[in-house]
Amino acid sequence: MDTEGFITYPEGNEGHDLMVCVSCGHLYAVNVGRMLYVGPPLDEKVASLRCVECVQPLSATLKPYPEFYVDKHGIVLRHERSQLLPPDDQSLVWGIDQLY
Repeated sequence: MDTEGFITYPEGNEGHDLMVCVSCGHLYAVNVGRMLYVGPPLDEKVASLRCVECVQPLSATLKPYPEFYVDKHGIVLRHERSQLLPPDDQSLVWGIDQLY
């Protein structure tokens, strides 16, 4: 059975973008306000960082999510976002590693 992820933001979020390591599928959050006003630019920020899961250099593997994602077979795919959301009793909550 395939699982589809839906990302929601808490009320009052500071504006986040999601990024994915296309080597292993690990998700990262980017606080857009911090990136723009505190910096450095994202490409500089990840230049020396490695993925916490697969240890690949993020400068080579980081892509926008959900536009790009990695399926259970390790294949990089493009996602067409659904407008339907599941009921709360079918949802899981977990934290996402932040780059900013």
